[in-house]
Amino acid sequence: MAATILLTHRGGKTRTVRLGFSWFAFLLPMLWAISEGLWRPFGLALLGGAFAKFSIDVYRSSGSALVATAGLLGYVVLMFLFGWFGKKWLVADLLKHGYVEQSLPLAEPTTN
Repeated sequence: MAATILLTHRGGKTRTVRLGFSWFAFLLPMLWAISEGLWRPFGLALLGGAFAKFSIDVYRSSGSALVATAGLLGYVVLMFLFGWFGKKWLVADLLKHGYVEQSLPLAEPTTN
């Protein structure tokens, strides 16, 4: 079970983030980064996508499968990096912008 942290801003905004692997960031890294307002990861995903597109274009024009494989493999590695580190990047960015980590209230045990 992934841990959940609560982040609050002095302006009254609150944000809960479940730590762990991010499937949204893994499957759609550019869309995830732009939806969270993370510009550097968005730029990294954009460069990775451009490199994969370039490698496919080189394959189509010259037939070099090695270049296409390297480009697509690089993008798959980028997707895994976003999945593994995406939520950590998000929490670090929120903390940098004035959010403070709060402890979540624990659920009361129920007795039958």
